[in-house]
Amino acid sequence: MSGGQAYQAADGIVGGQLYSKFWANETGFELNNSNLDSQAQLDSIETNADFFRCKQCHGWDRLGREGGYSNRAPSTTRPRVADVNLARVSEIASPQALFNSIKGGDNYRSVNDRLDNYDPVSNASVGDKMPNYAEILTDAQIWDIVKYLKEEALDTTALYDLILLSGEYPSRGRGFLNMGVDGSPIAGDTVYANNCAICHGVDGTKILIDGDAYTVGRHMRFKPYEDQHKIKFGHLGSIMGPVLKDADLGAIQDLFAAMRDKEKYPDVKPEPEPEPEPEPEPEPEPEPEPEPEPEPEPQPIDGQFQFLKHCSSCHSGNGEGASPRYGDVTGASASFISAKIQSVPKMAHLKPDDPAQAVSLEEVGAIAEFLMR
Repeated sequence: MSGGQAYQAADGIVGGQLYSKFWANETGFELNNSNLDSQAQLDSIETNADFFRCKQCHGWDRLGREGGYSNRAPSTTRPRVADVNLARVSEIASPQALFNSIKGGDNYRSVNDRLDNYDPVSNASVGDKMPNYAEILTDAQIWDIVKYLKEEALDTTALYDLILLSGEYPSRGRGFLNMGVDGSPIAGDTVYANNCAICHGVDGTKILIDGDAYTVGRHMRFKPYEDQHKIKFGHLGSIMGPVLKDADLGAIQDLFAAMRDKEKYPDVKPEPEPEPEPEPEPEPEPEPEPEPEPEPEPQPIDGQFQFLKHCSSCHSGNGEGASPRYGDVTGASASFISAKIQSVPKMAHLKPDDPAQAVSLEEVGAIAEFLMR
């Protein structure tokens, strides 16, 4: 088939799954449906997974270092995040140009190159290269990825506002606001009830996700760049398939808008309802009533996030924040921080009498706790 016919015949949903992890069972990729020469090559890919996953270098949101992976540092088991806005490239490049770029060439990393000696400081030149996918994927699989990039990938600017803080990769903090942008929370509740509640429960707390650390609501508020991909293309290797693969962008906006409501979709799993008290047996003297259950402790404030939000543009601390223009404040106590807010003119906007910028005493305490870890 010609490039045009091959592109038209491609499956962008499968392409999104290939982008995530091309050797997952859901993609149909296997040794006899690939350009690999041996099982040893496939074993090496699985062993060095993050060196071959498109999402590792380009991010779930295709924004590279300018997106959700702005602070995802390299390690001996994963390369640097790319300094390329693939979303913008995909918008302006032709399908054929994208195909040629993915397929690779002489300056790309061979599937046979060693990766067990990768070190981001001293030995990164090979591992940081893009894989030569011509040695791995069939042309049809590459066209599926092209179709994903051009037609099926979601525009994350329509789903939330990305706030990039000062600093440089991989020490650049980020936050996410305005979930759902113009979406309808009421319509989003319906999308959730019809597609998600059967597994995750009516409030997203039935099963905890991502290492049993997050409810659905908390995960979507903290990692929307990842969830926007998984709700459309599936969480590969789990029972969650491409739930909203046929949904339009408006429905996904609505779902994200619904996640603004922390009452409906809380950050923590609520305590189970207490068992009803049994009927007392007739006794000359009734049993004393049990002491009431203590109220659950309030969820602690995220001190790291508060530090990134209020302090990191001027200070570094505990490994976070910009270069220390006004000093590293690791170990600062709550009383020290409060005193500086009251006495330093540049910090006057953080005083509690400024409702637009104020930092509460509880937030100061959380920041201090983070700095003293």
